[in-house]
Amino acid sequence: MNCKFFVRGLILVSIFLASSVMSCLADDSTYRELLLELIQKGDSRNFLQKKEKIVSLYAPLLVSMGCPEELATQRSNKFYDEVFYVDMVNWLESVYKQSVTEQDLRAGIAFFSSPAASLATEHSAVYNDDKVQAQSLSKITPDILKIAVGEKPGKISTSLPKSYQKIFREYYKLSGQKESVSVLMKQIVSMASIDDEKMSENLVKYLDENMQLLMMESGYPTMTETDLKVLSDFFKTEAGKKFSKTNSEILRNVMKFSMSEVLKFQLAQKNWREEETSKTDSTATLKETEP
Repeated sequence: MNCKFFVRGLILVSIFLASSVMSCLADDSTYRELLLELIQKGDSRNFLQKKEKIVSLYAPLLVSMGCPEELATQRSNKFYDEVFYVDMVNWLESVYKQSVTEQDLRAGIAFFSSPAASLATEHSAVYNDDKVQAQSLSKITPDILKIAVGEKPGKISTSLPKSYQKIFREYYKLSGQKESVSVLMKQIVSMASIDDEKMSENLVKYLDENMQLLMMESGYPTMTETDLKVLSDFFKTEAGKKFSKTNSEILRNVMKFSMSEVLKFQLAQKNWREEETSKTDSTATLKETEP
C-alpha cells in the first residue's frame, strides 16, 4: 500500500471536513445572498485557511509541469479566486436548494450568531490549523503503518472527561458528521488501491473510531459541554435536521468534487507556457505602440 499517498489523501479531506460540516448553505439572488452571509458567519476563517491550503496543493502540480514556483503560486491563487471558489459556492447552493428553504437558511444564520456556534466555528478553524493537523497525523500515522504491514494497531488514549466524550459523540452523530466521515474514510482507503480486503476494513474501522477523538481533542476545552448541548439541540430542530442531512450529502461527495477541481486545474494550466509567452508578447507590443 502506498502509505504516503494515503496520508496525503487524509490531509486533503481534512481541508474540507470541518468547514464543510459547519457551513449551512429562495428569487435566486436572495438565496445566494443568504448563502454568502452564512458562509461569512459560519466559515469565514476556514475559507481563508482553505485558500492557502488549496494553493499549497495546486502550486506543486504546476511546478512539476516546469512552471517557476512564484508563477505557479500566482496562477494557483488566480484559479482559486476565479474558478474553485465559484464552483464550490455553486455546488453548495445546488445541494442545499434540494431541501433547505429560505426560512431554514435564516434559522441557520441566527444559529451561527449564537456564542456556542461561534465557538464551533473557532473549533473548525483550530482543527484546520496546520500544526493541529500535523499533531493529529503524528498520532495516527504509526498505527496506519502497522495496519499496512498486517500488524495490530494501538489505541489512541485520551484524558478527556467521559461526560465530554459522550455529549461530543451525540453532537457528532446528530450533525451528520459520523456517517459522512465513515463514508469519506472508505473513499480514501479505496483510493489507496489496497488489494487486501481485510486490511482495508481494518483501516476504515481504525480511522472511523479515531477521527472524532482527534476532533474532540482539538476543540477541548474551548468548547464546553454546555456549548455542545446547544449544538446538539439545534440539530434536533426541523431546520437542524435538514442541515445535518444536507451536510452529510456534501461530505459524501466532497472527495469527488475536490478531485474534479484538481483535474480542471491541470487542464487549465496545460498550456501555461504559451499563455505566459502570449501575455509577455502582448505587453511588449503595447509598449511599442505607445506614443
